[in-house]
Amino acid sequence: MKLSAPFRNLLCAVLTCGAAEAVRAQAVLTTDVNGFASDVRNYNLVSLGNATFTGSSDTQGGIAVGGNLSIAGGWTIGSTYSDDPNPELYLNSTGTLTMGGTVDLNTGFASIASATTANGWTFNDPNANDLHGGGGDLNVNSSDPKASIDPDANAGPTGWNWTTETSGLKSISSSLSTQTATGTIAVNSQNLDFTSTATSGVVVFDLNAAQLSGGSYNGNSFDNISISVPTGVDYVINVLNLCDGQTLFGSGVNFNSGTNDDQLLWNFVDTGSAIGVTVSDGGNFYGSVLAPNVNITDNTTIDGQVAAASFTDSGVEMHDLSFDSVVEPEAPTFALCAVALCGGMVLVCRRFRLARS
Repeated sequence: MKLSAPFRNLLCAVLTCGAAEAVRAQAVLTTDVNGFASDVRNYNLVSLGNATFTGSSDTQGGIAVGGNLSIAGGWTIGSTYSDDPNPELYLNSTGTLTMGGTVDLNTGFASIASATTANGWTFNDPNANDLHGGGGDLNVNSSDPKASIDPDANAGPTGWNWTTETSGLKSISSSLSTQTATGTIAVNSQNLDFTSTATSGVVVFDLNAAQLSGGSYNGNSFDNISISVPTGVDYVINVLNLCDGQTLFGSGVNFNSGTNDDQLLWNFVDTGSAIGVTVSDGGNFYGSVLAPNVNITDNTTIDGQVAAASFTDSGVEMHDLSFDSVVEPEAPTFALCAVALCGGMVLVCRRFRLARS
């Protein structure tokens, strides 16, 4: 079929500018995923509001809490060795500390600012690096030079500002939620599959939580989840239409480790008032979680970093698998290339029209 000249010209412009738009979208995604990695640093948990730990367990990495921190039972913070220059346990100076048990800090040091002084905590045993008060003890069992300093006197992370941190993470979450889905989600042979043919860049999936009920998605039952991220690719899963009190995946679902779990980022999207969501009642949850507008209750081991509006842990481990984006943050270059590509191809089409006429 022979195409008319106007239609050929229109098709040419659509295709070339479509390619430029794809480049621009990748530039935005690249900036967002690297922004998340930069903002959360190496923290296993960043709770923008309150954080509550009950039972007895450990976080392999450090925690940063912007609101009040309450720990009951026996907990170990930073159980895995870290040479991170930031404090492994960081509490905002406006927050309060409540401990009803013993907390061991095995790596790094603590920075609890003036919150400790205001709530009657005393660093009463410098030789044992023990912070005591309110029926609890924080024991800093670390070789870090700052471990023997009163946590009230240790500085927080360099350049950290809780207002900026909160607005930055919310902006990244909002931006990711508006990007076009390029991967597919389907139930095949009792598996919830996340698939893409991409060999580079950032792939976006949209998981509709309104169609998710325990081990069923869009009316199809599944028993297993295993998300394998290709080398050289990041996966972002936007979890949309969450409702208050929802549990993401039920106890009958096996969430198995896939390849490159450290390149997997779940974005829990909520545009209204903060809601409460429980992360799985089953096996381990793989991938990092961005949920700046969602109050997270954790009933399973999360293998990744978490940034949430608030966080409650009922006595399960947190594994310090840092999000490791493999795409390079070159947004300005990508944007210029997109503009040049679109403009250059339109010029080629114009010259083609002149030659034909």
